[in-house]
Amino acid sequence: MIELVTFDLDNTLWETDNTIRRADADMRERLNRRVPGFSELFDFHATRALREQVIADTPEIAHDVSLLRKEILFRAVRQCGCGEDDARTYATEAFEVFLRGRHRVSYLDGALDTLSTLARSYTLGALTNGNADFMRLGLDRYFSFGFTAADVGASKPHRAMFDAALARTGISADAAVHIGLDAGYLAGKLFGHIFEHADVEAHAVHLHADDNRHQRQLDRVEDLAALLLLQLLLEPLDKLVGN
Repeated sequence: MIELVTFDLDNTLWETDNTIRRADADMRERLNRRVPGFSELFDFHATRALREQVIADTPEIAHDVSLLRKEILFRAVRQCGCGEDDARTYATEAFEVFLRGRHRVSYLDGALDTLSTLARSYTLGALTNGNADFMRLGLDRYFSFGFTAADVGASKPHRAMFDAALARTGISADAAVHIGLDAGYLAGKLFGHIFEHADVEAHAVHLHADDNRHQRQLDRVEDLAALLLLQLLLEPLDKLVGN
């Protein structure tokens, strides 16, 4: 019997790429006002190269996307000729602008209704490698808890976040399932699968919706509401997700 359902956030409850692009554009606009010529010096390719350098220099922060972005911004502003104190101030300001934009998400049709319905029957949790804050978004109406990679010190598919969810709820792995993207398609994975296999993606079980239980590939992330409402509410989830 499934008791716990955890969700990815990015590209599961909302489409992420355009949100990040807009947030990044707002961030760059702020930096260009503070540091003239910033965007000319740090275009996409230069920023990507600096990111790779920061990860190489400080691999211990690679899982913490907020700390990583702050360090990238700090180094970029420093390389534009700003002093250390100013660079830290401007980087912090720019990051806050980014974070505000990063939380201006557009939910997929039916996503919030789906969460509302599921929350009546299951304990829901948010597990994300990103830095979207479910409480800042008001999703604590549905989610009982949430963890990020920064919280647990590792990014999914490492098991640390899943272990944290089980410890928080006291629910066993056999009664928990994670919903998120698998190769561009929404998929459900029992925690047991995640723990048993190092290559989680290779062992994902795609949810299917037809009465004959023939597996079908799902439409991409836009099918969230139909996927979950049709399958989680009409048939027990533990029968939909294989062992």
